[in-house]
Amino acid sequence: MMNELLIAVASEPIKVRINGEEREVSKRAAIAIALINDALTGTPAQRTRAFQALDKAGAFNVLSSSVIPSDEARRRFLQALADEFQENEEFRPGSPNGG
Repeated sequence: MMNELLIAVASEPIKVRINGEEREVSKRAAIAIALINDALTGTPAQRTRAFQALDKAGAFNVLSSSVIPSDEARRRFLQALADEFQENEEFRPGSPNGG
């Protein structure tokens, strides 16, 4: 049930600014954008986290014929994020960050 809830909330639209232009994207797309942007400018831990999520999603598969990720790759990426949040002590219910 938690997976369905995460997917539903992640599918909701949100407005973001990309290259100075306001766009409406899904929250999951905004998370992916932020994850990659944070990895480019952030700490080594943020880069490692982004790399691991992208690797788990198959983003570095050299046999891939397209730059645009498949629906399956997107699903795996989101599942990797959901798994990480569920496993991370900070985001558990009752924790200071998890409610």
